[in-house]
Amino acid sequence: MANFESNYSIDDSITFIPMFKQATEMGIAQEEMEGTIVSVRFTKAKVFYDIIDDYYGKVFTNVDSSNVYPIKQLDIKA
Repeated sequence: MANFESNYSIDDSITFIPMFKQATEMGIAQEEMEGTIVSVRFTKAKVFYDIIDDYYGKVFTNVDSSNVYPIKQLDIKA
């Protein structure tokens, strides 16, 4: 039996791509968004996140872990 671990925790700020169905229902592109994890769910085969996005304030449910990434840091040099 596989043991899945979450790469992120509740309250982590992340970048994510909404699932196709949610993007379609909202009439938005399936592109990277930023948000905060509000729930982590485990199944036998996957890890899913509920994420409240920073722009719409909507909770995107059951976002597949393969669509969740760390926030990109800009490398600004003085």
